[in-house]
Amino acid sequence: MGSSDWLPIQVSQLELGLPLRYDIFTEAGDPLATAGDEFTQSLKLAWDNLGISRVCIRTAPTVEDATLLKPYDPALIKRLEENMQLASDIVREMAARRNDKQVFTSMEFQELSRSMMEDVQDDSAAALLSLFNSNRAEQTENDHLLADRSSQMSLLSMVIASEMGWNETECQIAGTAAVLHDISLMGFKIDADPDDQQEFYRQHPLKSAYIVDAIVGMNPKVSMAIAQAHEAPAGDGFPRGLHHNRIMPAARIINLADTYLTLTSPRQPAGFPQARNFHPSDAIGYIMYHAALGQFEVDAVRALVRSTSLYPIGSSVRLSDDSTGVVFRSTRIAPSKPIVRLDSTQKLIDLRHTALSITGANRGETGEYNPMQRTQLSEVMWG
Repeated sequence: MGSSDWLPIQVSQLELGLPLRYDIFTEAGDPLATAGDEFTQSLKLAWDNLGISRVCIRTAPTVEDATLLKPYDPALIKRLEENMQLASDIVREMAARRNDKQVFTSMEFQELSRSMMEDVQDDSAAALLSLFNSNRAEQTENDHLLADRSSQMSLLSMVIASEMGWNETECQIAGTAAVLHDISLMGFKIDADPDDQQEFYRQHPLKSAYIVDAIVGMNPKVSMAIAQAHEAPAGDGFPRGLHHNRIMPAARIINLADTYLTLTSPRQPAGFPQARNFHPSDAIGYIMYHAALGQFEVDAVRALVRSTSLYPIGSSVRLSDDSTGVVFRSTRIAPSKPIVRLDSTQKLIDLRHTALSITGANRGETGEYNPMQRTQLSEVMWG
């Protein structure tokens, strides 16, 4: 909280029985009271019981606040959609041409990951909204579904890597590995024997890495990350059961992005773990639960939550006054208090600076999402 933007006030300076002239916050930035509320003896006593002797008022909006309330750039949204589609097209084209034993180069993948990385740097919230919207898209043909999923995973992996402070090269390695990590599953036989299907799926990271190794000029870290994309820090991943210190950081990010998409997707490609179609906030809860058990890279999970908030960008939420809205941007340092666009007025509100709070996900009345039962938190993605 910058000293130029917030003014500390002793509680003893506030006059009992009079309306407050400003919104009141704790020194940590948590809302305590709203302008116009009467400062009563009972309110003062409640603060005394909490050990609050000094509060703060907000004197001016910060540069960060202005950025958080900035609308999405339509040109950026369009470019994001085009890049997501291009990534999907490139993966399907490569799979089709692979049967002709053509030689591939890394140039088109490098250009694509560079462009997508620019989108993330320009506005990661817009990138996440594009991801959320594309994840709800109707798609039935298996290879199209698989390729679209790979493009979503690439974008999400780069958002997480960027939030972790990685340089552009490392972010692009993660994004390229994500978009190509399922290339060996293209053309997967949907009617395969279930046991053979599961075994093939568990071995596909190695098969995909072998294919990517043959791409001329490709950074060798890409195929290494692909081979480890389904390994888990606790050692219960596949295909080799590697533990934390033997798994590439890029692979840990891809594994996290893969899990998030599986949890939130309404459908999965043939041979994949069952699509859960959970609300994004349930997916975040699942991931945080399993991160505590060693299933995911903790720093990557923190980056995911900072980027998306506890109620991810694009998801519908219900507020404490029973209004509803859509999460517009995360506030990073306050994951439970994002920027929300109200459904009723389309007004943007910063929950850090109001008395309102999110009471839960707004799942609607149409059955759009499957409810997550408490017992499902302990389940794993693939048995």
